[in-house]
Amino acid sequence: MKNLKYESYEIQNLILNTIYYCILRGKPPFIPYQPLKLNSLEIFSSFLEPHIPAKLKITTEKCIMSLCVYNDAKAIACGLINKLVKLLINRKREVRTNAAGALMNISINDDAKKLLSSTNALSYLLDLLKDDHQDAILYSLKTLTNMSEDYTSRNQLIHKLDEIEIFLDNSNPHIVNAAKQALRTINWKP
Repeated sequence: MKNLKYESYEIQNLILNTIYYCILRGKPPFIPYQPLKLNSLEIFSSFLEPHIPAKLKITTEKCIMSLCVYNDAKAIACGLINKLVKLLINRKREVRTNAAGALMNISINDDAKKLLSSTNALSYLLDLLKDDHQDAILYSLKTLTNMSEDYTSRNQLIHKLDEIEIFLDNSNPHIVNAAKQALRTINWKP
């Protein structure tokens, strides 16, 4: 893993794809502990830089999304939030979509919710809801739902309900369910 940055882009992409499928199909305790022990999230961070080709960013985001299913990874991945938020406005649709997917899994962490509320993530995710890519919409809705558990984000989202309500009539049942959950969470009162 440490020498990954010295390989050609083609080899890097091949290795990152292999890592992605290992994470996706791996089982505890090997996954997540072995990738975390190897500082994989720190290495992944270097593949989110502006000069990195979109293809590598997308594969890296998928690795982060898969690894951040695990709680230990979510806490460490909070350090990637600012880079992932910047990628929400990348010119490539798939980069934006997978950045939202990675944030979706990271934002389950309470510290991540607080960090996200101090960025432009909310407005970028609301803009991503206008995309016609089903995964972009789904990941954005779920990330907004997670963010709304933080008071600062909920206070902003309460004024944006109409932008979420339009998905209650979507043809994709997963998007409809995500919109319903978002509205329930945003409107929740203690």
